[in-house]
Amino acid sequence: MAGYIGSVPVPQATETRDVYTATSNQTTFTTGGYTPNFVSVYLNGVHLARADYTATNGSDVVLAVGAAADDTVEIVSFATFEVSAQTFTGDVTASGGTFLPTGDTAAGDDAAVGYTAAEGLILTGQGTTNDVTIKNDADADVIEIPTGTVNVTMAGTLGVTGVITGGGLVVPDGSIAVADLDIDGATDIGAAIVDADLMIIDDGAGGTNRKATMSRLATYMGTKGLGPTYTRATTPPGSPNAGDWWLNTNANVSSIFIYDGTLGWIQGDGTALGVASYLSPNSFSLRVQASGFMDVIRFENPIPQIVSNAASYTDNTTHPVAMSNTVRAVLRVHDTSATNALEFIAFATLGRAASFGNTNTTPDDKAGGISHATRGIIAGGESYVNHMEYVTIGTEGNGTDFGDLTVARGNLAHACVASTTRGIILGGTTGSASNVMDYVTIANTGNATDFGNLTQSKFDVSSAHSTTRGIRIGGSSETNVMDYITMANAGNATDFGDLVSGSNTQYVHTVHNGTYAWIAQYGSGGDGNKQQITMATAANASAITDGSSPFGTELAGAINPSSQTAIVKGWIAATG
Repeated sequence: MAGYIGSVPVPQATETRDVYTATSNQTTFTTGGYTPNFVSVYLNGVHLARADYTATNGSDVVLAVGAAADDTVEIVSFATFEVSAQTFTGDVTASGGTFLPTGDTAAGDDAAVGYTAAEGLILTGQGTTNDVTIKNDADADVIEIPTGTVNVTMAGTLGVTGVITGGGLVVPDGSIAVADLDIDGATDIGAAIVDADLMIIDDGAGGTNRKATMSRLATYMGTKGLGPTYTRATTPPGSPNAGDWWLNTNANVSSIFIYDGTLGWIQGDGTALGVASYLSPNSFSLRVQASGFMDVIRFENPIPQIVSNAASYTDNTTHPVAMSNTVRAVLRVHDTSATNALEFIAFATLGRAASFGNTNTTPDDKAGGISHATRGIIAGGESYVNHMEYVTIGTEGNGTDFGDLTVARGNLAHACVASTTRGIILGGTTGSASNVMDYVTIANTGNATDFGNLTQSKFDVSSAHSTTRGIRIGGSSETNVMDYITMANAGNATDFGDLVSGSNTQYVHTVHNGTYAWIAQYGSGGDGNKQQITMATAANASAITDGSSPFGTELAGAINPSSQTAIVKGWIAATG
């Protein structure tokens, strides 16, 4: 029967007594039942030790020594019991045994210990600070589960001898000492480091830890002049940093380059680096000869010099039209009897020109070429046309209609200047010399707009430009006059100054670097007057007598700045 602690219902017993009168030598006494180990045996009132009897089968008690006749044997059987919900005052001690909970806990329990086969031992609690607190023998908190959370906090150090797995592990900033970040045991990458490889970086010194790619590190080092890269390829590497080296393996021209953060790729002319003549794409002009070759006029030295025959193109023209940015020059390589082919030269490689596309209209001689960072524009022509078309210099393709000039005219081969936004066409001829100036907004197709008038009506003029100013130089009918305009403001031209001579000004070579312009007038034997102007300062040209101009002793006696040769001005406005 079940027993109770506390108030016991009546009648209720916790033990059963059986009394027997023994026969001579009787050993076995059969009871009404007992729980093994919960039985006591008395012989004539004396409590027997467990060694004096056996009680194992739940029914019989067997004496070790038979009783005498008429001995009194008393057997006491104790009932076992279960405790239902009860309240204890004071400590509950399980002496010599264990406390075995067998039920789950409930959400509303103030404090409970439970057990399930799936969850094992369960501790629940409700407190104002913690729901569960585990303390050490000094009554100090060791592990805490704060009230209303699933968080676990530890007051001490967590020692792990195995492996921590799972994606939810968060280590607070500063909780791992730098000295503890030991990577000696990690496996080597086993390959070259690539741009996409990652590293950990502290963003802002004491900021947020973030990841960064090795390409970012390379870029940073490049800005500090550290860690230049070396590349062998047929085309320039993308996103270079100052100091990077590139060996051009193009079959046309095998040269070495160094990247200057301002000037771009600077090229050796085929000799050993350090003694080579250098070339930068936005610091030179090209002299396009009717022979099918191009000379490079370099401006990186105090005294500009010519590199002869640095590139070549298809020779089927007497009046080439040329346009350029800092990367390419695009040439219209035809005259009135030839095809409408376009070719381009890559400044980084030079060599032989490649096919670009075709002009949009029937070819016309002595058109003007406007250079710009992205677009090149061909304007007018010898047969007095008003047509304009454009190409995207960086992308091969055919010309596209741009719009019309305000006045149809020709002889514009050297008569175009440009700013970062505008192209201006200076003078020309309608059958007679014109003083008309037109302008276009290069980014927007459409008809030209009247800009103003030159101080003289002239065709076959030469020109130069900086980022802000365009200059008309000489022209037909023997004039020594130079005009200038401010390209951002439409209006009539203003007198700039005079050339050294007023003769042969219809055939003038002009090259410039955005600051200075060097001028060669055609003369006897082709060795004409050489002179220089500072474009920001209106004044007469200064004669050069020491052979230091771009048309100096290197080409003496062979200049012949005729209408059959074009000058690619380069995209000077890109750098000023």
